[in-house]
Amino acid sequence: MTDKLVLVTGGTGFIAQYCMLALLKAGYRVRTTIRSPGREAEVRAHLEVG
Repeated sequence: MTDKLVLVTGGTGFIAQYCMLALLKAGYRVRTTIRSPGREAEVRAHLEVG
């Protein structure tokens, strides 16, 4: 387990979400950027399912 923080840009994209899931499973803390704040819930939901 690590306490390192990783920034992933384009958090609404398929590849970015795949990368974020892999990072979270590896124990990293993840931050991301999204263009539209209205899509935050969508991104969070995808990450919870993974």
